[in-house]
Amino acid sequence: VRELEELSDVAVDYGKCILCVVGEGIPEVGNIASRMITALEQAKVKIEMISQAKIGINISVLINDEDIDRAVNALHDEFFRKK
Repeated sequence: VRELEELSDVAVDYGKCILCVVGEGIPEVGNIASRMITALEQAKVKIEMISQAKIGINISVLINDEDIDRAVNALHDEFFRKK
């Protein structure tokens, strides 16, 4: 953090985690990000940041630690249980 503070203002948030959906072909499917966001919103999980890898095999979201169980369950339901 000290090295970054030499370049700019830095703030550290605690109590956050990164949740990723990973899989080959994410860009080809096309609606994975929207399904992910919708499932998390319906589960009342606040998304603070969204990121997608350049090669397109994962989509990551930054959420509160306290929401992780609900978020994982919502995504599991969306991608594995829903028919």
